[in-house]
Order: sequence, then structure tokens, then C-alpha cells
Amino acid sequence: MSDAIKTVLVATDGSESALRAEAVAIKIAAGCGSRLVVVTISRGLPEAEIRHLAHTEGDVSKARHALIRRILDAAKERAEGAGVNEVCLVSEHGDPAKVILSVGEREQADVVVIGRRGVGAISKLLLGSVSKSIIDNAHCAITVVP
Repeated sequence: MSDAIKTVLVATDGSESALRAEAVAIKIAAGCGSRLVVVTISRGLPEAEIRHLAHTEGDVSKARHALIRRILDAAKERAEGAGVNEVCLVSEHGDPAKVILSVGEREQADVVVIGRRGVGAISKLLLGSVSKSIIDNAHCAITVVP
């Protein structure tokens, strides 16, 4: 395992931008023999998809949990398929930037990989605000994937 990069953290919400960030994080983790931490923040998930799932799952809470599980399980499958040996899945609720920074510190991430923007309801109004906040406040390397 590389001394420089032992843990890679990637934040995902299932968006196209997040999938590109996952791909980069997976390449880094596989190439360095690093542990990959995949985090999703329920506050930033696409409301339309949650409402759609709520009809199937019976309520919004179950739908939110099902969507989180689907996003995380798919990321883990992609990572393991690419040769990442250790994948840790994390789901949290709260301000996306604060959660990503907190998980990064707790998991001792050497690099955090994020997409430029997600799918949350306010992402179009605050373009890049999460990535900017992470860049401004992180204590490790940050890779922002367009």
C-alpha cells in the first residue's frame, strides 16, 4: 500500500458528476492499493427520485433509505470490480460540505474526490458551493472532477 494515499474518500449522490468522481476515486484507490470510503448525504439526494420510490416503498423514509442503499451498493460493486479490496460505505444526513469534511477527518482520508456539483434542489443556485467549501476547509488533498 502506498504511504502517501492510504484512504480515498468519494462523495456520491448518484448524479452523472458523482459517477465521474467515483470513477476517478476508484482508479486512485485501485492504483494505490488504498481503502475507498464512499459517502452519500441524504439531504442532497434527488427529491423526484425519492418521491417516485415512495410509491413503491410505501413512504418517503423507506424510499430515501432504498435510494441510499442502491447508490452505495452500486458504488461498492464498481469499486470491487475495478480491484479495490477495501470499500467502506457511509450514509449521513446534514450539510453536504460539513458531512464530507467530517467523514474525511474521521476516516483519515488522504484525498477527497468530489464532483463539481450534485443533484440537490439548490445545486443550480449554489453552483460549486459544496466543492468550494470543501476546498477551502479540507486538511487533505482534494480532487474536483468536472
